[in-house]
Amino acid sequence: MSKKFKRIEKKFALSKSEYEYLKKNFPIYLEKDTNYLYKVSSLYFDTEDFQFTKDNVRKNSYKEKFRIRKYGDTNTSVFLEIKRKFQGITDKRRIEIKEEEVQDYLSNIQTYNRTFNQEEEEYIYNEIQWLFRRLELQPKVYIHYLREAYIDKENNVRLTFDKNIKYRTTDLDILECFSNDKLVAPEIDYLMEIKTPSGLPKWLEEILTELNIKKVEFSKYKQVYQRHIQGQILC
Repeated sequence: MSKKFKRIEKKFALSKSEYEYLKKNFPIYLEKDTNYLYKVSSLYFDTEDFQFTKDNVRKNSYKEKFRIRKYGDTNTSVFLEIKRKFQGITDKRRIEIKEEEVQDYLSNIQTYNRTFNQEEEEYIYNEIQWLFRRLELQPKVYIHYLREAYIDKENNVRLTFDKNIKYRTTDLDILECFSNDKLVAPEIDYLMEIKTPSGLPKWLEEILTELNIKKVEFSKYKQVYQRHIQGQILC
């Protein structure tokens, strides 16, 4: 199963009290997502010298990244995702593979052969292989967190809250959480993310203005690089 997403993404750092106030003032038509509360686990890839992340730090108009992402604990599938951003618009392409395929895939990522039912899936997969051949990508950072998700169907908006955002830079050949994984940004209780085809809905703008909450630039992978890796490598 392949999917494409094109949307605007806005992020906001919330304290626990701001998160609770926001939830108390949700409009009645805001619904819990089908998968409302779940763990998100991602393995991020980059070039040897962290070119993807450096492009992000420099705020280039065009950015891209590749990650392997798993949703939940018992899901038997993971997603191979290419995520690109150009002039504020995010374009994400992904294909699904079985969890038991991941190790094999990572060991032979440039030559791994796989049969697809849809032409679109094969196209995205070839695009991923080309990315690895061109840039010789390698696993760099593992990030996981708990996500709470809502849908504003009236405004075609998806709203998520991420908490306990943790990372590690070793043992990157598996998608498992370890007890010694560390917080990416200990000062943030919740990272709220709004995914929308255009602007924020009026009800949300009003609450954010009332609480004086400003949009933040917060890429989880970029934060790990800047806070916990940058001082250890030549930049």
